[in-house]
Amino acid sequence: MLERIISVVALVLATVSLILLLFFWQSQPKIAYVKNADIFSSFKGTKELKARLEGQNNYQKTLLDSMSLELSVLRERFRSGEKNILEDLQTKEQIWIRLSQEYNENYAQESQDFTNKAWVQINQYIIDYGKMKKYDYIIGTNGTGTLMYGSEREDLTEIIITYINKKYDGE
Repeated sequence: MLERIISVVALVLATVSLILLLFFWQSQPKIAYVKNADIFSSFKGTKELKARLEGQNNYQKTLLDSMSLELSVLRERFRSGEKNILEDLQTKEQIWIRLSQEYNENYAQESQDFTNKAWVQINQYIIDYGKMKKYDYIIGTNGTGTLMYGSEREDLTEIIITYINKKYDGE
């Protein structure tokens, strides 16, 4: 009889232990992290937007280079004694300066816009991934103290890069 009571108590304790273990195991939040810089630089959308921006910048640089060449010719003609082109030279120099400033300002603004657009898309993809894989938190590291250390087994960076690029491609 004593053996039976001990067996029942052991069985009850084992069951309670198992229930508590499962409860605590399930109540732990599922947390992982990604390396923001790697995500951003490896995202196909970032690469595509950057290529577009650089193409536009190269076009504008070509226009400015052509104007610079024209200004060089005008300056040389002015130095050679053609004083009647001074007004034309000054006007074109002012236009070159204004365009150069405009292009630089536009490039800075468009660069910021493209960065923001890429992050909006990346963030949505990470939210989708987190919900799909039932993560409670996916933390982004950026080297400024957000997350100073994470175990490699919790690093989702490469998995997220693959996922967001597939989503971007429409898969």
